[in-house]
Amino acid sequence: MNKSLRTFFAVSFLFIFVASSYPQNGYPQDIPNSLNAFRFIKSEAGGYVQPLTLNNRILLGYETGFFPTLLLFYDLNYNFGNAVEAGLQLGFNDADGFGLTEFNAMLKSCLFDLGESFPLFAYFKLRASGDKILKNYDGDSKEIIKVVNPHADNGTDFKLGIIARNGNDFLGLDNLFYSVGADFNYLTGRDYEDFKDDQKMAVGVNFNLEQHFLDDNFKLGLENRFYSWLNRGWFFETVPQAQIGLGGLASLILGVAIPVYSGNNYQVYGGLNLPIDFSPVPEPEPIPEPVPIPKEIPKDFDLFVSSVGEFKVEDVKFREYFPLLNYVFFEKNSSSLPSRYVTLSKDEFSAFKEADLQNDQMVIYANILNVIGNRLVHKPNVNVELLGCNDNTDTEKGNTKLSKSRAETVRDYLVNVCGIDEKRIKLSSRNLPSKPSNVTDPLGMEENRRVEILVKDESLLALVDLSREYKTVDPEKMDIKLGHNSDRDIAKWEVKAVQKNRTLFEKKFSGPLPSNYEWDLANTIKNQPLDDSPVTLSVKATDESGRNSTPHHSTLKVSYSQLIKYVERVSLVLFDFNSSEVGSRNRDALMKLKETIRPMSRITVNGYTDVIGQEDYNQKLSESRAKSVGSTMSSMFTISQNNLTVQGLGEKAPIYTNDLPEGRFYNRTCQVTNETLLSK
Repeated sequence: MNKSLRTFFAVSFLFIFVASSYPQNGYPQDIPNSLNAFRFIKSEAGGYVQPLTLNNRILLGYETGFFPTLLLFYDLNYNFGNAVEAGLQLGFNDADGFGLTEFNAMLKSCLFDLGESFPLFAYFKLRASGDKILKNYDGDSKEIIKVVNPHADNGTDFKLGIIARNGNDFLGLDNLFYSVGADFNYLTGRDYEDFKDDQKMAVGVNFNLEQHFLDDNFKLGLENRFYSWLNRGWFFETVPQAQIGLGGLASLILGVAIPVYSGNNYQVYGGLNLPIDFSPVPEPEPIPEPVPIPKEIPKDFDLFVSSVGEFKVEDVKFREYFPLLNYVFFEKNSSSLPSRYVTLSKDEFSAFKEADLQNDQMVIYANILNVIGNRLVHKPNVNVELLGCNDNTDTEKGNTKLSKSRAETVRDYLVNVCGIDEKRIKLSSRNLPSKPSNVTDPLGMEENRRVEILVKDESLLALVDLSREYKTVDPEKMDIKLGHNSDRDIAKWEVKAVQKNRTLFEKKFSGPLPSNYEWDLANTIKNQPLDDSPVTLSVKATDESGRNSTPHHSTLKVSYSQLIKYVERVSLVLFDFNSSEVGSRNRDALMKLKETIRPMSRITVNGYTDVIGQEDYNQKLSESRAKSVGSTMSSMFTISQNNLTVQGLGEKAPIYTNDLPEGRFYNRTCQVTNETLLSK
């Protein structure tokens, strides 16, 4: 059973169960307007009875009560152009010999739409019945309603009502619809002795559900009617029903009226609906005449393309050495490893390779524990000391227990993930580091909350060596001037660059042809297998009439350098706070340039600082660091002073973020770049 059907039955039984839990009383029974919900079924024409369709409905029923009675109804419903619906119903029973006992007439029209597929209807219903049964009942007058058949009493009544039906899926369930309505009832001719004049008016409310299945060939409906009779009380009646399609020519109708809270009689119905469609047969659409094919096919149009006729290409081998900051920082009062550090599972660590790291200093530092762990795995005889520290202020003042806990956090990762023997790791703790940052500045305090990884074998903290190769192009961007002589706008166009039948670049565009297209040569060619053969640049277009341009081809000369530009960059091991001393680790780093540096190499030394302290002082400190490194290099290598550039950039142009302690440490550095031209 699908979700829609389960929901339909759940709502239906909820109505019956809640209402049937109340005591029952006998009140005047309204005739079930059988399958009233299905009179409002949705149609493609937008109405709720198929326009210009006559519905013939024959219903055979049975009613319980003091006089069990067979019932027969004949319904006619017709919709006049989807504007007004008229209905007629004749009722027969055999309470006192079979005969006509009841007549119903109905008019209904749409007032307006409450929303999309949610029309509101108004209707009027008149009912008249004959004096078919003698009212010689001599029992309790309050019980007369239970014994007199409501289809055979002597009287008339009318009803005014409104009903709205939502043609959208109810509760988001496919093909589940609902309708709600209210009506006013008045008895004009009934002569029941217990009906006083002020008891002949009632107000009713109804709520109906419909569920459609199998392309509307099977429908379930549930009518729920609540009535309150003036000065008499109220009752509730529910009418579950079904409609089954019989091959499109007719439909079978089944229903039962259940007096849940009224004391009235049960009624069971079964019958057929035979629709007759009076809609005019639509005339077939005329077959369009074929469009004659022009004798002459329009000629292609021309493109006008101009660009720089040459570009230069140079191979670059780039090698960069990244220092390892052997500190792991922690948050205030915490010994948990911050989330910015990259932590791996055992399986992930076993596949970790230092050479696969991205050429990015901060990414490398975020992997500090994986790099150190990987090196310890490959250097089984090297031991480390983990020195935990705190900022020695406020709640951390004198808290060496916290310092030790921080060291234990780093140890646990090296042991549990990297598989390092715990015996190779020494733990120690103190308050401030032996070389603390500014203890009065919040940024300096942040840097003092750390674990220092101390080693006797400096190779464990060696620079991370990463290399890559690429091409540089001059110019990096090429302007291509475009034009055409078509009398129509351009609908689509494309540009393509080919060298020796090898496509270097191809891109397609929609829309008008621009007057200028900027070709990003640098990103296009830097990873392409290029040589000094000419490049053919092709442009073609199609205008809005479907005509194609004559493809335009131009030749670009490639000037390919026979030398390789070898670029090396060393970021020196970080200077201590407020220091410009080069130190032994930085000298070892500079020795990485020994193999490629030449007398005519172009050397650039840029000095940097963090943001702690005064800007003027930091500028002088960065200049001092750059000069110290330049002087050291001049003593180590043969360098032309004309090709040596030394400058201090202070805190104005940081290469890393100053928002993190590691970023500030990495900004206390000098970057040395060596550019050397080598033969291929």
